Amino acid sequence: MAISFKGAHFPQEIILMGVRWYVAYPLSARHVEERMEERGVHVDHSTINRWVIKYSPQLEAAFHRRKRPVWVSWRMDETYIKVKGEWRYLVWLKNSTDSTPLNFLRLNVYWIEA
Repeated sequence: MAISFKGAHFPQEIILMGVRWYVAYPLSARHVEERMEERGVHVDHSTINRWVIKYSPQLEAAFHRRKRPVWVSWRMDETYIKVKGEWRYLVWLKNSTDSTPLNFLRLNVYWIEA
């Protein structure tokens, strides 16, 4: 679903710039109006407010469709087990999407203290 700017009186770049400033920074619609005035774009603060109401939900939906997962959940368990009479350190890791756990058996664990 593409965002439609059909019937808008301003170019798409101007609308997106105003909405971005309003949403991304702690600016009021009047502050955005002043910033756009400095750049030669004459637009009223109520128009900026209407742009935000109309386009920000559509932009948010478009961004969430393209958003990559930023965190993968891992489960971890660690313990000591006895193997052939010697204590070994066992780490068990499991990814939330993978059904196969990863086991790491360490022969010796050295702690370095600073």
